[in-house]
Amino acid sequence: DGVMDRVRINLSLDLLSRLMVDVNQDTSAVVANLFSSHQRALLDLTFMGDVENRDKFYVLLTNGITPKMVADKYMDKETYENELKQVLGDTYSAHDLDDNEVLVIGKTGILVSCSAGHSLRHEPMVVAYASLQSRNVFTRSVFNRCFVLTDTLKVVHDLIEKHDHDPANIDRVRSLLSTCTEECIMLGEIQTFLLESMSDFEVPKALEDDAASLKLLECLRIEKLLNRMRARAIDIEKTITGASNDLTALREQADVINRQKKLSTSRGLDESTKNLEDLFRAGMRQGAVLEIMQVVLAGSLAFDVVDRTTGFYLGISQSITWANDWLTPYIVDTPFIWLAINLFTWVLFGGFLIWFMRYLAYMGTSVMSLRAVHNKKIVMANMRRYLGDRSIEVQDTDNDPNVFIKKYSWDEAPHAKWEGLPPTIEMTFDERYSFLLHVYIQVNKRKSKLSVEAAHELIFEDLKTYDCFKDKVTTAEITAPSVTA
Repeated sequence: DGVMDRVRINLSLDLLSRLMVDVNQDTSAVVANLFSSHQRALLDLTFMGDVENRDKFYVLLTNGITPKMVADKYMDKETYENELKQVLGDTYSAHDLDDNEVLVIGKTGILVSCSAGHSLRHEPMVVAYASLQSRNVFTRSVFNRCFVLTDTLKVVHDLIEKHDHDPANIDRVRSLLSTCTEECIMLGEIQTFLLESMSDFEVPKALEDDAASLKLLECLRIEKLLNRMRARAIDIEKTITGASNDLTALREQADVINRQKKLSTSRGLDESTKNLEDLFRAGMRQGAVLEIMQVVLAGSLAFDVVDRTTGFYLGISQSITWANDWLTPYIVDTPFIWLAINLFTWVLFGGFLIWFMRYLAYMGTSVMSLRAVHNKKIVMANMRRYLGDRSIEVQDTDNDPNVFIKKYSWDEAPHAKWEGLPPTIEMTFDERYSFLLHVYIQVNKRKSKLSVEAAHELIFEDLKTYDCFKDKVTTAEITAPSVTA
């Protein structure tokens, strides 16, 4: 379609340029099937995602050119040269190899025109030149990619300098440093492959008794081009080494910032710990004061109970026969006996109160816990129905561009299956991808006869009843999760 009916003879450069555009794209698709995944990754890095439209070097071997002129006339800066630029890019020079053969050298290709049947004898030399020029095109792209890497490192340096301006800068620095490290390693591999590809390169020799072949070798200057390409490959290595050194320095700067943040966090933790210690000591003092106040109140209660029992509080003890017969002559009239009875009653009330408070504390402190890691695929709609039947006390959400983690905490409703006080449950979900991540269970072993493992099994039986799991969950997976108790 590109050349219409001009298949072999009298093919204009306009039509040929259309054909070469199609060839450029088609050859990229054909050669892509020959690359490994790592090679495709290297090419994608070099050409920054535009591998299919990468530049190529073209070789045109023709059996004639119309009009046939002296080579210098093709470089007329007007019609002829502009026509040649369509297929060769910017033209550098044109040479007469002999009376019937012409060589035109351009930025993206060369044209060798000979008489019919004689152009193929120049094929080894032209292919060698095209091979080096294709490396030259690739080397330019590698250099451009190195410059992009260098610019990215400058951006990282600016982010490190301004890490206090935005809390997200440190995360950006980590991400960019990771990406730049990977790119630097891959560019080093590319440079090694490029240099190795020229290590055993052989420069073809001109044909004997062929002046045109000798002239072609002089014009193409393949050996000089080879030396220049090797030098450029070494320059790439120097550029990558410089970028690697910058990357190391930036990584050290980022580590210094991280250490400073960790030090600041550590100091904050020390201060928080000190404050907690002060609060703990204050709490202990307040607890002691509260206990003393409870004992004092118990004494007041004990005195009131004794007074109300004997009737002394109302002043009617004279009307109470047993009080007059037993209390007044033997206890009230005897020094310190009545006081001793009140103090003894105070000791009984105060001792009972202290024992009862410590008993309540004792019953509330014996807790067994289990943290299980499951990472099970779930049906989120059924899980929400399960959670809707619970009295959720705490919800915690961790939302960022990559994950959406939610944590739910509740106390189970009283039921005979818990064999006492119901357990406290905490479940963590990835609601974006519908996964049950963790389950945390607390059971008071003094108020419940149920073990924490048995509670875990009962909870999963409830989840199975609600059809919360997308895949079938076996009993072994329930009873033997990854557990931290």
